[in-house]
Amino acid sequence: MARRKKKGNNILSILIAVLFLLLIAGLLLSRYPALVFVPIVLAIVLAFRKILLQRKENRLYMDEMCRKQTIGNLIAEFHANPQSFEKYVADLFEFYGFDTHVTPGSNDGGKDIVMYKDGYTYVVEVKLYATYNKIDREKIQKLHSAMGDCRADYAIFVTTSEFTSPAIEFAERNGIDLIDGNRLVDMIDERSQAYQNAQEGC
Repeated sequence: MARRKKKGNNILSILIAVLFLLLIAGLLLSRYPALVFVPIVLAIVLAFRKILLQRKENRLYMDEMCRKQTIGNLIAEFHANPQSFEKYVADLFEFYGFDTHVTPGSNDGGKDIVMYKDGYTYVVEVKLYATYNKIDREKIQKLHSAMGDCRADYAIFVTTSEFTSPAIEFAERNGIDLIDGNRLVDMIDERSQAYQNAQEGC
């Protein structure tokens, strides 16, 4: 019985609060008629904001789909000959001003590409992996050893997939640059855009 009474009191309190708010709104509107447009403007702003957020979500989704498609195309094109992908990555770095040399297919000593720029030597390991096949710490350690063997100044690991947390932590501690699939696609897109701009300028 006490619970029903308490519930009834809550409803009565809500009704009183609503009536009070309506009274205040009526008084304000009677004195400031222009206030009637405030909820309309607010509704328009909220609707516009929702549209912008939806467009942003759609754009991010399309970008993600394009990235996956680009990675999928790379894997489909080079899976039968991974060394051709190493040459593809070397050509990509040449766009960024590096002088590159692809190592032999066997006995590469844990590096696929040796690069030079501004007096510095870089060793690069390249892995054409599916996105679910992440690069582990062991592979990063192997590249780190190759960096020491070659007395290189920097090391870069490039893959179409991703890196495990231990691999990322090891790379950060040892100054190894990691380029995953997403970052690789960004580099490819940047080069494509530069070529397109150059052609339009001719």
